[in-house]
Formats: sequence, structure tokens, C-alpha cells
Amino acid sequence: MKTSFVRLFVAILAMVFVAGCKEKKEENVIITTKPKVVEKKDTVCMEKIEHNVSAKWRGSEYNIGVVRHTDKSLAITEDESENKYYDNRIVLKIVRPDGTTFLNREFVKSDFKDKVSEEFYGKKALVGFVFDKVDGSNLRFAASLGSPDKFSDDFIPFDVFVSPSGDVSIQLSQQNLIDSSREEDI
Repeated sequence: MKTSFVRLFVAILAMVFVAGCKEKKEENVIITTKPKVVEKKDTVCMEKIEHNVSAKWRGSEYNIGVVRHTDKSLAITEDESENKYYDNRIVLKIVRPDGTTFLNREFVKSDFKDKVSEEFYGKKALVGFVFDKVDGSNLRFAASLGSPDKFSDDFIPFDVFVSPSGDVSIQLSQQNLIDSSREEDI
């Protein structure tokens, strides 16, 4: 029994010794993570896009070409992640059946400025322009201003009309107005 008491006493003494040797926690030590080095990304050029289609208009077959290309002379824009992009210039060329040019016009974002808010305009790019259909006596094109990120769905659609006399008019897409009125009903 005496040996049991001695063993118990030695065990308690060993525990006190081990506990007493623990290093005290310093209260003024701050643990943090190493700051991440953010690499500055280069300004991105959106890809060049070319579309060529034929359309039966005014009794004849017209050739319609649309080319979107980066224009580094235009203001730089950015997407939702603050990646910087060069804006685009769009060239619309409509050729008559005899090979002469009916219309050769360039579009830039500023052509749409009076149709959107200043905040939206400042952060977006001219991202899309395609032939839609013959609409009465006009050619109708679908255009869009929006996020330059090709995976984004943040954009505003427009209808661009070309009359038989070559006049161009731009308005918010009727589809956009229909979608907006549905949102107000919800």
C-alpha cells in the first residue's frame, strides 16, 4: 500500500511538473495570413467577330456584313470583376445586288448613350450587333451594350433600323420593354 501511495505521489508530482513547464501563451501575438500579391492583369481585347448574311429586301438580295473589332482609341471599360477591356467598334456594310455599297457605317458605344443611364454607360461596352430580319420596309438589327465578359448576361438590347433611304435609327428593344413590364408586375 505504501508503494501505491508513493506511485500516486510521483504521478501527481510528474503531472504538476509537466503542467508547470508549459510555455505561457503570449497575449500580444497576432496571427494573420500572408497578403496575396495581386497581379495587375493586362487590358483584354474582346475577340473579333464577323458575320455575313444575305437578305431578301425590296425585291432583291442584299449582302450584309457586320464586323466587331477592338478599338484601343476608345475608352477602356471593365466587367463585374474589375477586369479591364478595350471597347469595340462595329462596322455595318450593306451591299446591293449589283455590288455597289448601299451603307457603310461604323457604330461605337456613344451612339447608344442617350438610351441608357450614365452609370450603366460608363461601365459597359458595345458587345453585340447582328442582322435580325426585314421589318416592313426596314432592315432590323439587334445590338447590345453590356458587360464585356463573354459569360455575363448583363446587357441592354437595342433595335437598330436601316430605312430604304439609308437612314439609321436606334431604340431600346421592344423585347427589353416587354421584359421590364413583366418585372414590374411581379
